[in-house]
Amino acid sequence: VVMLFLTSRVAGISADLAGFFQATDLQDPSATPSSNGADILYMQPPGGSITLDNLSGTLAHEYQHLINYYAKVIVRGSSPEERWLDEGLSTFAEDFVGYGADAFKNIAAYMVAVGETSLTGYGLVATTESEADSFERRGMAHLLVRYYFEQSGGAQLSGEANLEDNGGVAALRALVQSPDTGLDLFSAANTGRPATQWVQDLLTVVALDGSKYPGVSCNPNFTL
Repeated sequence: VVMLFLTSRVAGISADLAGFFQATDLQDPSATPSSNGADILYMQPPGGSITLDNLSGTLAHEYQHLINYYAKVIVRGSSPEERWLDEGLSTFAEDFVGYGADAFKNIAAYMVAVGETSLTGYGLVATTESEADSFERRGMAHLLVRYYFEQSGGAQLSGEANLEDNGGVAALRALVQSPDTGLDLFSAANTGRPATQWVQDLLTVVALDGSKYPGVSCNPNFTL
């Protein structure tokens, strides 16, 4: 059971912040006094610039963070997911549930800065992971997760709640449930292609998707 704690104090952090997940809440309160010892998502009540669509997308986004941290750190005792992929999975979660407007703004930012955007590391100018966590990087990570989901078979949603997994959901679940993190998750042993090939193929997709070039536009490896 996940608790949704709606409080206007979220706006005290930032007026535009719709919600967040606090990893320490999953720790033992006897060892971590700041922990609430529960699965909690803190959400700003709707109103003003915070719409129900904002909250819906943020719930999906932050819920993925919670699940990911719990699966890797609490259950498996491994490291937390690398930020670029954790954010890529969370922005895809917004997309997948149908409230990804903010996530697609990240993709738009990436599409005008492809040559200056690094998926991992600190990129060209950042010196910390926080600095490197840009809108452009989140857009690229979102596209990589979306591409991997589709290449793995995707899923079909019929009606309001009937989801038929064609392989994509299982593939993403395996990423989250694995003790590995980052590019190690995309190794050839795990996915059938080396991690470098996944990134190269994504960049090819960015260049070719929708181009209608004869001989390449029909290649299922290079479409979204």
